[in-house]
Amino acid sequence: MLAKRDNKSHHDKGGKLNNDRQVHANSFIMQRDPRLNQQQITEQNLAQNDEDGNKDYFQSQIKVSESVAEYNKEQKGT
Repeated sequence: MLAKRDNKSHHDKGGKLNNDRQVHANSFIMQRDPRLNQQQITEQNLAQNDEDGNKDYFQSQIKVSESVAEYNKEQKGT
């Protein structure tokens, strides 16, 4: 029995797709790029969410402090 070309997928019809697996539009490698696995994507997304959340939090804190200062001015003026 001849060995398979690779064990990446059992859906390929013989070796035709395997020859051009890296450039084929529906290839296993394009769908599952080992340089960006799901764990790394998740970590990047979480880091971006943290960064965005921190920016939003600091902006809201600045707005609160500005409105408090404005309120205090109004209270002193009356």
